[in-house]
Amino acid sequence: MSSRTMLVLLGLIASATSLPAQSEALGTALGVGYVVLGVGAIHRLTSGSDDVRVGSVVRATARTPRGLVALSGSVIAIDADSLTLDVDSTLQRIARWDLRSFDVYRGTEHKWAQGWAAGFIAGGALGAVAGYASGDDKGNDFLQFTATQKAGFLGAFGALSGSLIGSLIGAAVAGDRWDHLDRLPLAPSVSVVPLAHRGVAVSAHVRF
Repeated sequence: MSSRTMLVLLGLIASATSLPAQSEALGTALGVGYVVLGVGAIHRLTSGSDDVRVGSVVRATARTPRGLVALSGSVIAIDADSLTLDVDSTLQRIARWDLRSFDVYRGTEHKWAQGWAAGFIAGGALGAVAGYASGDDKGNDFLQFTATQKAGFLGAFGALSGSLIGSLIGAAVAGDRWDHLDRLPLAPSVSVVPLAHRGVAVSAHVRF
């Protein structure tokens, strides 16, 4: 990438400081809005509830004599040493130490946060690679940039634009939300859950 192109990009950013007061206020609002968007996306991606109770829909991978088995169903009981699931109207009891992964279904969500993260990473990486691949500027241009400087600038520009585009695309995409749990909590509860063709199940569990 030539220095002229870099100057154009720098000019777009620097022009914000020479705009009228109204435009400066708009630029500030957009900047604050992007920070809020980024913080919200990170919080959405990193936060999750460890709430799981009788009736929760879960998916789990468990160790069995036949090897690892993937299971998906509703929680019937959570005991001190085991988990009982209703899998296609069949009760499956799994020892806690046999669980290898455990996720709880939280409903559907729009994937704007995932789009923000994917766009941030992809756009930043592409921009950095493009800037570094263009090499150091040579010649008698007024301003010259090294490959490292261009990689940093274009990486930041790509991350910003990519995350915005990714957020817009992700906002239009809906999908399931699953929260991963590192362990099974024991919470005081008494629940009655209907089982297909099997009546009901009553479960109580208490944390000590």
